[in-house]
Amino acid sequence: MRAPNRGRGFRNIAVGLAATTAVVTVGEPAWAPPGDGTGGSGAIIFDGQPAVWAGYTERPRPVVTPSMGGAAAAYWCALWIPPLGTDGSAIGNFDDPETRERNPTPGGLYLLQCFTRAGQHYGVIRLVFFTPRDPTDGTITTRADVVEYAIDLLPLTAPTVGTQPPPLRLVTGFETWITAAPAGQPQTRTAQAGQFWATAEARPTRMHVDTGDGTQLDCALPIVVDSNGRPVCARHTYLDTRLAPSADGRFTMTASITYEVWVATDRGGPVLFETRQGPTTALAVQSRDVQAVLR
Repeated sequence: MRAPNRGRGFRNIAVGLAATTAVVTVGEPAWAPPGDGTGGSGAIIFDGQPAVWAGYTERPRPVVTPSMGGAAAAYWCALWIPPLGTDGSAIGNFDDPETRERNPTPGGLYLLQCFTRAGQHYGVIRLVFFTPRDPTDGTITTRADVVEYAIDLLPLTAPTVGTQPPPLRLVTGFETWITAAPAGQPQTRTAQAGQFWATAEARPTRMHVDTGDGTQLDCALPIVVDSNGRPVCARHTYLDTRLAPSADGRFTMTASITYEVWVATDRGGPVLFETRQGPTTALAVQSRDVQAVLR
């Protein structure tokens, strides 16, 4: 992700870079991929973690059956300290090992140059603002990127909820039972980039209910009932119709499912990675006083 526009200085640098790119000395890359530079795997270590300098052709993608080996990355990249002239323009040899940045500073402005595995320049030199999570401005693919991509593919769904009595015939002071349709089987999605793959699985575990009158319920799924069919958790009693937005007993009940996200990767698993809240269902309910119901 690029940082916000830094103003005139950024434009001066960009203009200077465009003016001098044609005279840049092309030398051997100072940071070669593993191997002899011509048959390297394209994999490197970034911030202690394996990474694929994958270019734009091997970004994470959905797959049905992940490859256990994966394809070698076509490109690799390096960041360079911008060699600037007194007027703010870029000058010098961008392949100079002395100017390659080994410990970039978050938010810092650097030159990004990518190479093919044969050591040839790939694409044009670009100015990027360094962020640890996206160190090469969308060129890098890490295992963490693949995991996040797989999770984002998951179809988290909203619950189908109802009430007993029916939602528009609730009685103030009497218990309302909340029902939910079965959540179904856990959903899985897989993504891969190069040798990295991840399969994410969303397991529905709980349902959060906001009754609309200030009460919050957090109930395990599937909904548990006692020997009389009464929900152990998913129940509520509306006590005061005046708590409704229009003081008329009309409330909006909302519900969403909490999912455990389990992840398996080319390194192993599955492991519990995180929990996510799914989309919300809204249900209009109305509670009436006993006198009104008996009329």
